[in-house]
Order: sequence, then structure tokens, then C-alpha cells
Amino acid sequence: MDPVTLGVVAAGLISKFYEGALSKAVEEASKGLVDWIKGRFKGHEAGERALARVEDAPDSTSRVKALEGIIEEQATADPDFLDQLAKLLEKAQPTAVQGHAATSGAQSPAFGQISGGNVSVDYGTTPPPPAPLP
Repeated sequence: MDPVTLGVVAAGLISKFYEGALSKAVEEASKGLVDWIKGRFKGHEAGERALARVEDAPDSTSRVKALEGIIEEQATADPDFLDQLAKLLEKAQPTAVQGHAATSGAQSPAFGQISGGNVSVDYGTTPPPPAPLP
């Protein structure tokens, strides 16, 4: 995964962890991610502050976005951080859930919390059938 995607996924998962909105299995794996991020951000003032602000208000979009940016910066600057974060996120991903959503309108689909899978948006075409579960 690229640093931007890692930042988005990690910050989203951390916010859901603090909201208590994860299944037990995902919560346990996510705790490892949260603890690791806390350790990596120790002494990094902006990182510590961004993480604390998400912990205080995990449903705040602006706070989650700020954490995304800090994680992205770290992942871009430090290849080891990027690799370790990617491995932790792989462990923390929820079990595959299949679903399908269709929207209509002037190319304005809306998405809610999507994690643990691939998302594609096609305009003017019929979506392909879902892939079989492993």
C-alpha cells in the first residue's frame, strides 16, 4: 500500500478502535496497531497530539484527517515505518464481508465507513458480480 492509503486506513481503524465500533477479533488486532503507533509517536509532538485528539473525539473527521496526514508523513519518510504499518494493518483487517451498493444520480455516490476490501466506482456501467469468497 502507498503511504496515503496506509494513513487513511490506519487512522480510520484507530478512530473506530477508540469508538469501540469494532468486532472483538478486529479490536484485538487493532490494539496492536494502536500500541505500536503510540510507541512510534513517543516524543513526536505532532503525532502524540494527533493521536490523543482522535482518542478524545474519535468521530471527529478533522481530527482523523490530521492523524492521517501525520501517519502519511511518517510512512513517506521512513520505509521501515511503512513496512511495519502495512503488516500491522494486514493483521487488523476484518474478515472479508461482501456487499453491494448501487446509487444513482449525477455521479455522486456516497460511502460510509468502508474498510477491509477494495472499492471501485464505475459510472454508466453495470457493476460486475461480487468475487467468490475464499
